[in-house]
Amino acid sequence: MSVKAPAREETKSAVNNAARHLLVKQTDSVFAQMFRFGMVGALATVVDVMILHVLADRMHVSHFHAVAAGFAAGTVVSYLLSVRWVFTNRTLSNPTTEFAVFGAVGVIGFLLTEWIVLTLVGMFGKHFLMQAKMVSVVTVFGWNFGARRLLLFRSGACSKDKEL
Repeated sequence: MSVKAPAREETKSAVNNAARHLLVKQTDSVFAQMFRFGMVGALATVVDVMILHVLADRMHVSHFHAVAAGFAAGTVVSYLLSVRWVFTNRTLSNPTTEFAVFGAVGVIGFLLTEWIVLTLVGMFGKHFLMQAKMVSVVTVFGWNFGARRLLLFRSGACSKDKEL
């Protein structure tokens, strides 16, 4: 029994270290950043949908404006968590410019989503809507992460520790 206890403790320690690396420590690991970016994206989506629901269904704001407000709120949440938790390095020193580029990448992602869904539904029919949406989710996740990491948060850029 004493042989198993040290092995269990080593395993527990390794799991704790891996979780800390994935969730807590600043990292340049693409895997850890993608994982965090996915979590941030999920939270931003919840904020987006909640704003849409409250504005459109409860306050009777037009769907056009409610969708725009939800998208904007989700983008702000995603930006703030990305600069604080997901990415270690920053390419631009001006936060206003950085946010504008971050938002522009998101708008391109939104347009890409629309194009993918409309194209696939046009090719395969309305019954393919959810599959088309899933293709767009994976594609746009890759676009948003890759473009933002390359343009705004690539390794070798100024560190968070430096004055911005």
